[in-house]
Amino acid sequence: MHDDYQFLIDGYLDDTLAAHELRRLNDFVKSDAECARQFARAALLHDRLRTEVALSEASPPPIRSAERPQASSVSRRNRLAAALITTAAAVVIGFVMRHGGATPASAASLALDRIIEAASQQVDRVYRIRITDYGPNGPQPQVAADRGGVKPNVDGAELSVRGRDQFVLVRRFADGSPFVTGSDGEIGWAVPPTGHVHLSRDIRRFRRAVPGEREAIPFLDLEASLEELRRDYELELVEGDAQAAGAEGWSRLDARKHKRVRGGPEQVQIWFDGAGTAHRIALLGLPHGEPDGSPQAVQLDLLTNRDVPTNFFHHDMHHAPDRPQAWE
Repeated sequence: MHDDYQFLIDGYLDDTLAAHELRRLNDFVKSDAECARQFARAALLHDRLRTEVALSEASPPPIRSAERPQASSVSRRNRLAAALITTAAAVVIGFVMRHGGATPASAASLALDRIIEAASQQVDRVYRIRITDYGPNGPQPQVAADRGGVKPNVDGAELSVRGRDQFVLVRRFADGSPFVTGSDGEIGWAVPPTGHVHLSRDIRRFRRAVPGEREAIPFLDLEASLEELRRDYELELVEGDAQAAGAEGWSRLDARKHKRVRGGPEQVQIWFDGAGTAHRIALLGLPHGEPDGSPQAVQLDLLTNRDVPTNFFHHDMHHAPDRPQAWE
């Protein structure tokens, strides 16, 4: 270990490093896996302790104007600091997967940090949904059309997501006709095969069929969902999962719900690559007893070869222009 490395870590945590010292710390992190592991542990522990202290304080003292740093300087330092943590997490996860040496809990926590970092990127996501457990009563029979308000289940459905509030869920009836629900971030909408297009100012109005929505799991906001795993679930990292067919290089993060937590799936599994991208998400042990026979387990697979058009999340992209509309 380099003699001045601990000095740089302490300076980073105390926010006293100059720009050239931050660059030197960054060089250590990139070139030495042990340095990266030590830095990531210290930074993550410090961040969690700082969060706990902030929550326990009733009202932190105001910062005097003379003490405020220049905005441009803060921005540059924050970007470099964020890059340091991201780089360190990536190096550490790779090192742990190859050589071990960290506790299972810390390795899983670092893996989750990396997945959250990847999920925070502003990119469109498209998933294929598959029901893996229909529950004790088996699958509900699909109807041939939208009759009596009966909707198709989500098995085989395609879910497109942009940001936190925009989505399109395409389900199909037995005859292949689509039932499309979604939101453009301002209007929630539903487009049945025939009849009126239904619109609502409540963007959550037509989200009930999205996996996890009934259990208050904000799956559309993947970053927030992952943060809930840290709080409510016990994490375990499974390296190089051989059961992930065609997923060379993937690993799996298992999350099992704490007994004190009510609602939500009993277990969540996430298959992810070295960059932290979640390619497969399984929700297992979903609460049952819904009158419409909601599934007890679903799996979502990321379709990486699908492009989402710019206006795809607007309802008028999914019906003829002469369709009547009804506001709810």
